[in-house]
Amino acid sequence: MTIIEKVDMKDITDLLNEDLGYCGRMISGSKSGYTRNNPEGCPIFNANIVAEKDDKFFKVWYGDLDLSKDFSVISKVAKQLDSTKLYVLREMDARFEYENNPNIGVYVVCTDGEISTFGAGSFDMYEMVDGQVKRRIKDTDSF
Repeated sequence: MTIIEKVDMKDITDLLNEDLGYCGRMISGSKSGYTRNNPEGCPIFNANIVAEKDDKFFKVWYGDLDLSKDFSVISKVAKQLDSTKLYVLREMDARFEYENNPNIGVYVVCTDGEISTFGAGSFDMYEMVDGQVKRRIKDTDSF
């Protein structure tokens, strides 16, 4: 794997496009249908991927993600980028009033390719198992 030392945000977008598809990708025409047909999936519809470089944040990709399938791509790209973290945010946290200043404090997951962390709002929903994002099983019998 080649480590890219001088990172241009377009380069990151190009790397993500290679394996995730182009910005605006849809994984399904129906959110409820996708969730019903992929019960173990971890979909983030209208997600944003934001890169951190030199304490600045740049949106580098947007579209539908299923973290159970796509996280390995995000992690692989992050690992290729020297000193660059990639954050996955939900739609409203990097659009509209946050378009040029993403609300990083509420990220879903962040990775530099080596270390990955879940944001406070998603820690109860997902877990990392052998480098893959999995949906946490909820114990419904405890009610």
